[in-house]
Amino acid sequence: MRRIVWTRWLMVVGCACSLLYAAAGTVAPAAAAGQAPVLAVYYAWYGLGSWDANKMSDLPPTLYNSGDESVIRQQVTEAKSAGIDGFEVDWYGPTADGVDHNMQTLLSVAHAANFQVTAYVDLNLIASKGDLIADLQYLQRYYSDPSWFHFAGKPFVNFYNVNKYSVADWRGIFAQVDPNHQVFWMGEGVQMDYLSVFDGMHPFSIAWAGNPAA
Repeated sequence: MRRIVWTRWLMVVGCACSLLYAAAGTVAPAAAAGQAPVLAVYYAWYGLGSWDANKMSDLPPTLYNSGDESVIRQQVTEAKSAGIDGFEVDWYGPTADGVDHNMQTLLSVAHAANFQVTAYVDLNLIASKGDLIADLQYLQRYYSDPSWFHFAGKPFVNFYNVNKYSVADWRGIFAQVDPNHQVFWMGEGVQMDYLSVFDGMHPFSIAWAGNPAA
């Protein structure tokens, strides 16, 4: 069983909290033989007004705007130097706050940097199942981009908090947006019965568990 190594990327602050993706079943080798690709969740919603010491425990050494292409280029360079192969943009559709636009800029930067990009679909920030379906249909435009991350020969998309919807709901969602199963869908949570509809699962937050202490 191949694995994808995953870590949280705290923008210019650094990397922390390494985890492993366990993909369901046998999948194709990673791009570099014998090595698992390393992905990091990337938060692309910060403006200069976002940084407030009263709201967060730490601040980047230099305050920045996530939409600044030079900042994105610097963060890609830093990620590569740390052994990261690609960013998963915390993404919730083509919203007005610019996250989708920033992902487009990241893709453009990634072309020249031999870097990869995918979406970490944030279900906490998508209001309804109908909105989710529309967002996933929109997301398909990126799959053919040369810097979009593929795994097991398929474009790769990840989700945060899949237990927002039931297994039956997800089966219906994927029937609409990917009826021929041409995408590698990675879910997040601690309920492994979701592997009946997702290709893999990973635990970002054990808070979903009924008894995290156990």
